[in-house]
Amino acid sequence: MTAAGQVRSEIVSRLKAAGLDAAEAYEDERFRERSGSVVAVGAKQAELAHAGLMNYLGERYDAESGRTVEVYGRKLKMAASLDVYAPRRKGARGCEQTAEAVSEALLDGLADGLTLDELSWEKTEWDEEYGMFVRRGTARCTAYFVATADEESAVLTDFILKGVMQ
Repeated sequence: MTAAGQVRSEIVSRLKAAGLDAAEAYEDERFRERSGSVVAVGAKQAELAHAGLMNYLGERYDAESGRTVEVYGRKLKMAASLDVYAPRRKGARGCEQTAEAVSEALLDGLADGLTLDELSWEKTEWDEEYGMFVRRGTARCTAYFVATADEESAVLTDFILKGVMQ
């Protein structure tokens, strides 16, 4: 999974854990059929950067394998879209209440490797295409990813969002 995909997935997981209906943008276009509000999480902008010298962070002992492994890192600055949709019967207030709940869920904490730098919301509007109210938000965040390589093989594992269990 891409770095931006891991961040989207973490945000969706956090919102679901808080009891909200959330999906990755474009993943579930059937959200129009839902009876309540739903949050579509996407990626507006992403910038991947090196962490450390050419991604190298150092070494650590892996107790499971009994070997020393090299640790590599990357940093991602991302603007995630948070589009809150509410059916007509919930009204604009339904969008606003859900946006408030999203804000609380994200401010309560994310995975260790993901920090919320800024959260902003636009005004609630009527979306003609979906026939629903929508309130668009942006979560600007910084994500840190780690990968390891053992000394014998020098094979680098995939970069995984720090603090997320496999």
